[in-house]
Amino acid sequence: GSPHFVHAKCDMNVVMPGQSCEDVKAEVLARVNGQDGWFDPHNLGTYGIREEIGDSDTFKLTRQTGSVSVGGKNTDFLDLTFTQKGSDCHIDACSETQVASVY
Repeated sequence: GSPHFVHAKCDMNVVMPGQSCEDVKAEVLARVNGQDGWFDPHNLGTYGIREEIGDSDTFKLTRQTGSVSVGGKNTDFLDLTFTQKGSDCHIDACSETQVASVY
């Protein structure tokens, strides 16, 4: 949730055909950690881990917009839940801003 009544939120269901969720989770964590020089190309935001992941199939992440953002830095909470269905990885994703926003 967000502490603000008016805020931006997005829910998505994504299917990664022919991908194992273990591989997809490893790629997400590699990007969160900036592995191999990866960076967020949109406003140079930074990602972090909100809660210990361990062996969980749900990642609770944060994204802070970069310094080039209009209006200053904002923080989003992201929840990603991974479910292996046959050879496909299904991801239930939610992003919710933690500031008053309607973008």
